[in-house]
Amino acid sequence: MLRVALLGAQATARTNLAAALLSARPELQVTVIDHCKMLDSLTPGQHSPFDITLLMGLDLPRGGQDAPEAETTDVRLRSALATAGISYKVIYGCGPELLQHALGAVDALVSDQTSLHSRKPWVWTCDTCSDPQCERRLLSDLIAARGE
Repeated sequence: MLRVALLGAQATARTNLAAALLSARPELQVTVIDHCKMLDSLTPGQHSPFDITLLMGLDLPRGGQDAPEAETTDVRLRSALATAGISYKVIYGCGPELLQHALGAVDALVSDQTSLHSRKPWVWTCDTCSDPQCERRLLSDLIAARGE
């Protein structure tokens, strides 16, 4: 089960996105993080209990007194995550577009994890032959040629 954290400033549709993510992918464990509690609890080098952290972007227009507060919260969140060493993805949009961006971030993580586990160890092979003694012979021939 993939654990997803959603955080962002007030009025960034975190709760709506959480519901949409769970509807689209019931196998996800989605947690909406209270940014005030998170800011107080993060410490440098802290390990995240989540597989992916999604930060809500501030792309939607804000009016009145909400705009400066949201920008301040966003800056504080990014700074706290960076200080703690927790990687995150910023997602933008509204409605279906926001859901698609969130699913894209989750799918990219799953794809990266799958490819890491399915890779075989790299083994060097000669481009021109399949003889394991080829390099030794080449080196021996070069050394012998220097002696001439």
